[in-house]
Order: sequence, then structure tokens, then C-alpha cells
Amino acid sequence: MGGKALAPLPMSVISGYLGAGKTTLINALLANPSGRIITVLVNDFGEIAIDASLIQNQSGDTITLTNGCVCCTLGGDLYDAIDCILASRPRPDWLILETSGVADPARIMQIAVAEPDLTPARTVTLIDGLNFLGHMGDHLLYDSLARQARSADILILSKSDIARPSEQDRLLEALAALAPGVPVRVAPKIADIVESILRLPPARDNSPQNQPALTPENAPDHHHGAQYATWHYRGEGRATLAALKQASAPETSGCLRLKGHLLTPDGERWLVHRAGGQWSAIRAPDDAEPPRTELVAIGLEARFRGEILQAVFSGQ
Repeated sequence: MGGKALAPLPMSVISGYLGAGKTTLINALLANPSGRIITVLVNDFGEIAIDASLIQNQSGDTITLTNGCVCCTLGGDLYDAIDCILASRPRPDWLILETSGVADPARIMQIAVAEPDLTPARTVTLIDGLNFLGHMGDHLLYDSLARQARSADILILSKSDIARPSEQDRLLEALAALAPGVPVRVAPKIADIVESILRLPPARDNSPQNQPALTPENAPDHHHGAQYATWHYRGEGRATLAALKQASAPETSGCLRLKGHLLTPDGERWLVHRAGGQWSAIRAPDDAEPPRTELVAIGLEARFRGEILQAVFSGQ
């Protein structure tokens, strides 16, 4: 005789454009799961960035945490990955899928609608408090941003601690017009709202056919299905922080997002991040992995010039 049937596994989607703070939110959820066993599938470019103090062991692209939660990159087919999670014992309490920064979360959530062993939970979209308004004015980005906002059960406004109050007010007004009825939470620190995310009400019906028209009368002409290009470097090449910062600037190479580890000529190791106009570099321990330069970047195909980034390491 078969065992007792398991209840459908709740599935949530964490969405947001490149650099909005999805990884920060995932780290906070995994660090404070409120007694739940959570499995996260990461479908964004680059490495998994989980707080080392939480890691129990790592095998390939899967990280097992000390609290029983799991985070892994989506290396193959999404459906195969979900099938493996559903077959695992013990089964997790909650499946979270972190989308790529350019994905349509409503279409991804349709997996939970179609799969009897899954149930749609909620979609959370992070809104970059510094860059969102600028991105919305770009006709190549408008469609992706509008779909992400309108598919959400809740919008989380990140970077509010460094955005100007006047800009934040403009952004809140724009979001109210873009995604009417979707609540917005302002989050100076993402970790502070983890519990409210865990207690969100059931998901709304955000299926694509129920989404409103995407182009308001005063919106710029937009382009459906903007194409993206990526660049990556892995090797012994070295560069100064100043050289990489300049090369990765949007006005220089069209880079929208960059992250990874950089070795400098004097042997220092830095964890670098770029999201649009924001750049950060944090000194990494000299013995941290990987012991080389590993970088990945993305930009719009029509504007991205990966060769400018590559030139930083030419001849090395």
C-alpha cells in the first residue's frame, strides 16, 4: 500500500530586475526560515552567494545549510529540477524559485498552476529604488519591468535608505499607476521584512491572460522580448578596481549588471558588484575561493560591448 499522500508543495517566485536585491532577500529568507525547511532554485546568472556561516556542506551547485534548507543553481531543465525536489524525502515545506533578472514571473508561476503536486504561493518582486525610474524610461526595458511589477502579490522597494525622499515619492506614484492594487513595502533593510513575506496571504490570480495591458497612454514605445547578451571571464588575469569600474560603466560598455571576484595586480582579492550606475567593491580574504578572477556581466544585446570588459584582461 502506498503512503499517505502529501499536500501540494507551496511554490513562490522571487522576481526583480538586475541588481534589485534578489540575492540579499534569498539570503535573509534562508537565514531566518521561521522553522520551515526551504529549498531555493536560483535561475540568475553568476554564482550562488550564500552566507558562509550558514553552509553545512556543498556538492556541485547545491549548498546544504545548517538549518536544513537547500539552495541550488538551475543547471538543467526546470521541470527536472522540480521533479527531483518533489521526490525528495523529507520534502521541503516551501519551494522558492529566484528568477533571472529579465524573466516574466507570471509565466514561471504557471508551473505551479499546472503541476498537481505544487500550489501557487506568492510572487514577490523587488523594485530597485535607485534605478527603476530610469530603467522605465528605456523603451527596451519597459516591457520586462512592467510585467514583473504587475505579476507580483507584493512589491518590495529596495535601497530606500540611499534613495532621495523626493525620488522615492515619484517612484511610489509611478508604481501605483503601473501596478494598481499591488501593495508596496519600503524596505531599508530587506532582512527586516522576511517575516512579513513568510506570512503573506495566498497568491492572486496573476496568470498572463489576466494581466492588464502593458502600455499606458503616456508610456514610451516599448519592445517586447528585449534580447540580452552576457560576458564572462575566468582565469589568472588581473586588473585594478578603477579599470574594471570604468570598463563596466553603462555608458562605457552598456553593462547593466556585473558581479564576481577580481584579482588586482598587487595580489588583493575583491568581491565586485555593479547594478547600473551603482558600483561596490569589498575586500575578500586572500585565501577565499576561487583563487582567480571570475566575473560575469550582462547587458542589452543592442548596446552591450563585452569586448571592452575583455580588453581589461587582454595580454594577460
